[in-house]
Amino acid sequence: DYHRAFQIKDDEPQTVRELAEIEAARGRDRNSAMLFARFAHLMIGQQNFGLAREALERASQLEPALPQVAQLQQKLSTAQG
Repeated sequence: DYHRAFQIKDDEPQTVRELAEIEAARGRDRNSAMLFARFAHLMIGQQNFGLAREALERASQLEPALPQVAQLQQKLSTAQG
């Protein structure tokens, strides 16, 4: 079960990204956007700002009103200096 895997491995970026893609393919835009936002958060923590930006763009396309996206965009901007 994908959701069980996420609960176990929610700090592993590759798992989070794969689940985001799966949810997008299933048409579960909000779930997918939340997972892309989680992936972006992990990438900001690893200072991988390019992947963080891509994930936030994808999350925003899927669920434009998701509050986490705006918060993470601000965090990304601050982290980049």
